[in-house]
Amino acid sequence: MTVFATEADREREEKEVESEAKKMRISNFLTNHACACIGIMAVFLFIMLTLTAMVFEVNEYNDREYFVWDDKRTIRNDALQVGIEDVREDEIGDSELPLRIERRDLWTLYVLYHRSGNPVVTPQSLNTIRAVEQTVQENSYYKNLCWAKSETDSSCQPTLTFSTWFDPGATQDQINTKLQEIAQNEQSFVEDKAFFDRGYTASNPTPKWGRSMFRMGLPIDTGSKRYKSSTDDFNGQRNYFVDFLKDINPDVMDHEDNSDVDIYFFAYDWWGEKFNEYMMNDMVWVAGSMVFVFIYMMIHTWSVVLPMLGMVQVLSSFPIAYVIYRIIMQIVLFNMINMLSIFVILGIAADDIFVFM
Repeated sequence: MTVFATEADREREEKEVESEAKKMRISNFLTNHACACIGIMAVFLFIMLTLTAMVFEVNEYNDREYFVWDDKRTIRNDALQVGIEDVREDEIGDSELPLRIERRDLWTLYVLYHRSGNPVVTPQSLNTIRAVEQTVQENSYYKNLCWAKSETDSSCQPTLTFSTWFDPGATQDQINTKLQEIAQNEQSFVEDKAFFDRGYTASNPTPKWGRSMFRMGLPIDTGSKRYKSSTDDFNGQRNYFVDFLKDINPDVMDHEDNSDVDIYFFAYDWWGEKFNEYMMNDMVWVAGSMVFVFIYMMIHTWSVVLPMLGMVQVLSSFPIAYVIYRIIMQIVLFNMINMLSIFVILGIAADDIFVFM
């Protein structure tokens, strides 16, 4: 039992105890009613997730992804594109355009070749390059996608490549002579140089890099559906092109196994697909991060309730932020890279809980 010297000391002690009790009121409530608090926060989180699900839309990769959408030039460009499509649809009507007659530049498949520290054009490397090109040309998807020669001839346009410059049995001396002739031809050099790296010049006619280009056209016929024009279900046609890239990639890369040529596979839509794939794989680490933070907080606080509430706080912050971002601020663009913010939120939330303690 505490003995006070004066009544004033007793009153001062009572006030200090009362002040400390007020400070701990919220903490005591959370501790004594943990289940009720978790239930209330779960309901709130469910409401926020429901609102988020109503408007959440992860944009697919496209060629206007990073435009400022309310910019006047963007609006004029969109209006122009809509006008062009409307005019084209009026001209076409219910008729069908010839297959693959409209070239789609962004659908060009690039296959690059490199020999580290060595010339890329040798008799052996040319055999590999020709084998790669033949693999692509014989692919069943490619035959339905390649840019057609004309409105009446739906066969594929020739592949843009440098391998056709050399005879199949050409020796290294003959190859070097041909490369020297091309480099010294000022009329064709600018166009032909597109197949090699910028180090290929008249004074150094020994390229280290080379590439083949496979051009695609619209509209396509997948066998199960014949599209009327390039704007007819464009996403459906694009998905078919992505399926082609997924199908042909392992076959192309297999040619590296029996050759000293390094092969690189690139297309704009392929880059977008792989980026999203890697991002989704990386998001698996979010669960691991949350488990680690939860265990660390539990050990540090010797409590299960505080880490649990902290994780609920972290999870609830994301849908709340997105509701503000999408509904209030009216920002439509949402890339997969935005999902990385969850790692930042985890770090900030854990620190805040330790500070408040």
